[in-house]
Amino acid sequence: VRHLLMLDYYRPLPQPQSEADWNVMQFAAGSEEGIVFAFRVAGDRDEQRIALRAVAPAARYRVTDESSGVGESLTGEQLARGLSVVLQPESAKLLSYRVDSRRSAP
Repeated sequence: VRHLLMLDYYRPLPQPQSEADWNVMQFAAGSEEGIVFAFRVAGDRDEQRIALRAVAPAARYRVTDESSGVGESLTGEQLARGLSVVLQPESAKLLSYRVDSRRSAP
């Protein structure tokens, strides 16, 4: 993922103002691929919808949780509306996404 850290940077959620606020950063290589770092310190919100930027609505993406290897296929339109992320307090998640050239969007 290192090559993505020098490319486009987005903040899908507002800058955290307290420990209850999630901190989310997105790095992207155009609309082809990217990563999302999500951090949660405290607060009572276990799930957050994260609307990704720089995704092609008609493209189909493979989204992978890098710690578990579990992935799913979603359209760019779905990612732009919001990817559901679940985190326990004092945890983080790294997600990657890439255009899935094997599948086309419906």
